[in-house]
Amino acid sequence: MKIGIFGGSFNPIHNGHIKVARYLIDHNLTDEAWILPCKKHALDKFLDREEDRVAMIKLAIGGIEKIKLSDFELKRDGKNYTYETLRGLKKEYSHDFSWIIGSDILKQIASWYGYEQLKNEAKFIVLGRQGYPIINPGINIEAVAECTMENISSTKVRERVREGKSISDLVPKAVEDYILQNRLYISK
Repeated sequence: MKIGIFGGSFNPIHNGHIKVARYLIDHNLTDEAWILPCKKHALDKFLDREEDRVAMIKLAIGGIEKIKLSDFELKRDGKNYTYETLRGLKKEYSHDFSWIIGSDILKQIASWYGYEQLKNEAKFIVLGRQGYPIINPGINIEAVAECTMENISSTKVRERVREGKSISDLVPKAVEDYILQNRLYISK
């Protein structure tokens, strides 16, 4: 089975994430898309509690066939690096894995931990991001998805919540309700 790994902090998951995952499945680029939240951000960015991030992912993808939550990195201690996660997934599963990344990541991927091994072992599906041309830094780009990432970010969601503005156009209704009920992102 071909699995697209969509890793990130998902702090919180938003409509852009869901749109991309659906696009990959609908256009047969992957059989399933696995949402893979990190336990601790590799660049030490602040993350809300993993319980909240996981709950919001489950709410966002509930009922969507072929989009699944993977807690693979959450079960591991310390920082998670893509290369180590890839090796662990390959040991545990016999699936064919591809990493889903935005074109904004291409200019920094050479600085990732284990980049030399990663570029030899990993396959990538690249999503266009406005203002970031697709320039291959020497990785195995398996496909370029025509689905351009919308100008939505988790940062924008958090900022709007802090400012008391609506996020109904950025996240699924169930995620919006969860954020408001649990008073997330109000003071961060």
